[in-house]
Amino acid sequence: MTSREPRLDHAVLASLAIAFQPLGYYRVTPLAYRSTPLGMGFGRSRFSSPDDGFKVLYLAVDLATGVAETLIRDRFENRRRRRIGAAEIARWGVTRVSESSP
Repeated sequence: MTSREPRLDHAVLASLAIAFQPLGYYRVTPLAYRSTPLGMGFGRSRFSSPDDGFKVLYLAVDLATGVAETLIRDRFENRRRRRIGAAEIARWGVTRVSESSP
């Protein structure tokens, strides 16, 4: 890392952190990852760290939002035909996520 690249300031991150207790959230993932539904990697999305400084776990408050964000968002930009085949949908699954403490 060069001195010009931004670094995460741990004091700032600590001041922004909040206790969060997910109750009844959803994660939509490919069935290929069903054995590790909360697994995370370094991806390339609007939420990702540009320098792989952190990983992101996306959870949706309801199933419709999870499907919209995972399967639909950006897919139909500038397209006239807006369909997703049943075979593709069958390759996805959903996990309900909750935690007993923050």
